[in-house]
Amino acid sequence: MFNLKLQDTDLCRLCKEAAETPLHLICSCPALMHKRSTLLGKYIAQPEDAKLLPARKVLLFLAATNACWEIYSGVTIDCTRST
Repeated sequence: MFNLKLQDTDLCRLCKEAAETPLHLICSCPALMHKRSTLLGKYIAQPEDAKLLPARKVLLFLAATNACWEIYSGVTIDCTRST
């Protein structure tokens, strides 16, 4: 989002503690700790672990945490909402 100039900062919108990257969301964002444990089996995952996760689990995690966004024409759209 920051790289696309849609945010003023690269800080995570959920925890405001680190840069919002896919690895941060999947592995270490404190705001997603409970969901991560429930859906991925770990409170905190190592980047090496994230590479081994099935894509389906990652997509379900991102959808369940509302951390999945689609960028279209400069507008952020929540991709978990049906249209």
